[in-house]
Amino acid sequence: MGAPVRRVGDRGTATVLMAGVLAVVTVTAMAATAATGAVGAQARAQSAADLGALAAATQARDDALLGVSGPGVSGPGVSGPGVSGPGVSGQRTGGTPCGRAAAVAALHGTEVVACVVEAHAVVTVTVRTTDAWRARGVSRAGPAGAGSTPTAARP
Repeated sequence: MGAPVRRVGDRGTATVLMAGVLAVVTVTAMAATAATGAVGAQARAQSAADLGALAAATQARDDALLGVSGPGVSGPGVSGPGVSGPGVSGQRTGGTPCGRAAAVAALHGTEVVACVVEAHAVVTVTVRTTDAWRARGVSRAGPAGAGSTPTAARP
């Protein structure tokens, strides 16, 4: 009998095929995880904007009913007289509509980028997340029928 014959053909192709399939599954799972994180950050930002705008509009309405006056507009960074909250400079703590929006936003892991109080206690709040996603949410709140035409440009 002679030396054994060695076949070169298909030997080991299943291993290479399975390694390729495993790589595709891993990349797909990573992409799905990233997409889920981005969608979750956007939902969190929008929820924080909605809740911040509602809190700010409630504060603005209460201030109007009580005859409390104060600055109504705050720009990027939300700093200025009468505006306060975590990471926000001001004179009163949460005593203004934008201060209340900043406090609510901070509770949801976001920060207020812009807050505009319009006539009739209509408030527009823009927030962004403080994590790596930097998702943004914008919301407007106020009494029904009031302020149907925006008076301030959104950043």
